[in-house]
Amino acid sequence: MDDAAVKSCFDDYPDHVRTRLLELRSLILSTAENHHLGAVVESLKWGEPSFSVKTGSPIRIDWKQKIPDSLMPFTSSERHYFISMCFFHNQILY
Repeated sequence: MDDAAVKSCFDDYPDHVRTRLLELRSLILSTAENHHLGAVVESLKWGEPSFSVKTGSPIRIDWKQKIPDSLMPFTSSERHYFISMCFFHNQILY
């Protein structure tokens, strides 16, 4: 992680959550690489880790203590829908 604020954000998550979010981060980065989407820029948006490429919409991920059993990826682009499908094994709840 190049961005110190993003690293600090990940460091602030409980250990069991950090592990899962880092797995999701890895999935996002490898998917971008495998599909030749270009460099992924990691930053914080609204206090949440955000991943973006030049040609697509950002993906944000987060965990909220109010909903402790859920990890939340957010995107406004259907292009990244498959990431959510892979991570949640075809079970997405709206």
